[in-house]
Amino acid sequence: MSIQFGNFTYRTDERFGDGGCGLVYLARKEGESGDEKKLYVIKIPLGNRMEPDKKLNFNNEIDILRILSQISGNIYTSILYDFRKFENVPGLKPYYVMDYFSRGILLDYISSGHLSERHIKFIFKKIIQSYQFLHRNGIFHLDTKPDNIMFDRNFTPVIIDFGFSQKSINENKNKILIQGKVTSGLPYRAPELGEGKEIDGEKADVFSLGAILFNFVTLKFGFLSAKRSDTHYKFIMGKEYQNYWNNININLSENFKDLYLRMVAYDPEERPKLAEILNFDWLKEVSNLTEDEEKIIIEELEEIHNEIKSPNEIIIEQKIQDENFTTRSGGNDKDIIFTDKNLKPKKISKDRLILNQAINISGNFSEVDYMNSLYLYIKNKFGKNSYFKALKNLSMEVDFEYEEEEEEDKKEEDLKEDKDNQEIKEPIGDCQMVIELFEYEKGKYLLEFRRTGGKYADYYHHFLKIKEIINKKN
Repeated sequence: MSIQFGNFTYRTDERFGDGGCGLVYLARKEGESGDEKKLYVIKIPLGNRMEPDKKLNFNNEIDILRILSQISGNIYTSILYDFRKFENVPGLKPYYVMDYFSRGILLDYISSGHLSERHIKFIFKKIIQSYQFLHRNGIFHLDTKPDNIMFDRNFTPVIIDFGFSQKSINENKNKILIQGKVTSGLPYRAPELGEGKEIDGEKADVFSLGAILFNFVTLKFGFLSAKRSDTHYKFIMGKEYQNYWNNININLSENFKDLYLRMVAYDPEERPKLAEILNFDWLKEVSNLTEDEEKIIIEELEEIHNEIKSPNEIIIEQKIQDENFTTRSGGNDKDIIFTDKNLKPKKISKDRLILNQAINISGNFSEVDYMNSLYLYIKNKFGKNSYFKALKNLSMEVDFEYEEEEEEDKKEEDLKEDKDNQEIKEPIGDCQMVIELFEYEKGKYLLEFRRTGGKYADYYHHFLKIKEIINKKN
């Protein structure tokens, strides 16, 4: 598909994501070559199929991006924003183009587990500074989560997806009036985000950044929702901090605990401002780095980025055997999902953009047998509450269901019956994902996971469980 912007034509290479209110494409500008050749991201709304609230979010995002495109600053000057209408395609609304930020999203680095605490501190400090830039210009994100933070080639964080964002209702003030309800990013959503409430936008973003920080350092969730019914957050609400850490049962420094608990406090007034966060003891190690020290860290992050991108040299057949996968041989067709031995994975280019969780794998194996083995592993691991549908090529749709509905907020008297040492519960609720196998070189594959329904926490939980078996160290 080609899209005309003034004197420029952008040709979309492929669709690599579905946003909450639009389709996201990777594109190149025709005529660029050599060092000038760049990748761009185009986001297009879903036309007449878009629900009214999603149309509102998309238009709101465009309004925010218009403002950002006119602001001079070291965070957003590299972004190209433009807004036109498809003149000859009925039903499609304004869209926008922006630079593709080549160092991936924060979620890639969290799920890899490759970063040291010093790397995390360095990146987190830069994320805080990026949010300071937004807030100084009266923009509050309100949907902060790991897949909404990207990095440019210098590992400067760039915040994306402004569909839920709001502008300050008073110049130089943090107060904003919530219009509608923020419904995504539950593990990271501030408890005060609701309908028709005037809130402090900075403190709402600080809460989300605190939840991300715990995720970043521990590779786990500190809670699944900021409610009294949550197994862990109820202790934060009640300021029973020792009970909270006893239930979390992870060895963390006192400096980290102090910063984290302040950031995710239930009362927004108890949370620190962004400028105050930079002065906490936990960040002192990276507070006054020299230019040379920063350069060394960026070079280390570059190596980690390349390691995350490079194929993990795993012999899949051996892994399947080690973990007692049930393979196709000796089985019945009714026990597998891919019955056609001639199926092949789709081909993709080596520079394919990965915005969703994905696993690089390599080895000489039957692609059909591998996907059947993966199917049987998931089926055996998750039991009767997982349902499958074979899609085109070697991709499958997995529907995870739970018999138990998500808990409503408990009444005060019910809370008294909770045991202090209650273990964290598995995430509950329906979740759908698509798992697809791609081949980009002989014997080198990309196994891509894409959420198609359900809450992010449930999806991320299942993704990590499935990834554990595939990327386990020898």
